[in-house]
Amino acid sequence: MTALGYEHLRQSLALSAFVPERPALLKPVTRIAPLDSHLAVPKHVAPTGDPLAHVLFALKHEGVNLQILSQALPRIDPASLLSELRASPNGSYIRTACYLWEKFTNAELTDLPAIGGATTEVFDSRRYVTGPPIRDARWRVAFNGLGSLQYCATVLRTPFLEQAMASDLLGRTKAFIEALGKGVMDRALNWAYLHETEDSFAN
Repeated sequence: MTALGYEHLRQSLALSAFVPERPALLKPVTRIAPLDSHLAVPKHVAPTGDPLAHVLFALKHEGVNLQILSQALPRIDPASLLSELRASPNGSYIRTACYLWEKFTNAELTDLPAIGGATTEVFDSRRYVTGPPIRDARWRVAFNGLGSLQYCATVLRTPFLEQAMASDLLGRTKAFIEALGKGVMDRALNWAYLHETEDSFAN
């Protein structure tokens, strides 16, 4: 069972990152198929060669795993990144990889080709819950994670979560509190504070 993408990087580079929830595996299929336990990948699509090929495959087909990327990208030879970038200066995945490499290494790639293409976001907002984008004009990449690259929660848009977000729970809660009136809310908060204080001293 040959691992690809993120799981290949985790194993081959001996990273301490967690196993991906749905690792990409080489399987006798005709096209990439997301299954419950893994991502089945046909041989003709599977990346070969250096770790960068697996990074680009993972970004394209597996989404964003910052834990693995933060450990794997600093191990990639910058010459490999530049070679791929020169071959495809408008490519969104190589631009994203270069952007993240600089962020995770605190180093800068030099002698760049002319970068083009539309600004690409690190997280696909159709797949993830995202934050406000912070654009990097140099790479034409926008970081739109929930938090920062140092601490970023990754939240997938599942059907359950989409339904919960559509229900506007916070808005309904705010409307309920406003309907109670200030006097009722003040009494409730005073009671909660007193109860918490009594419990704290009881311990």
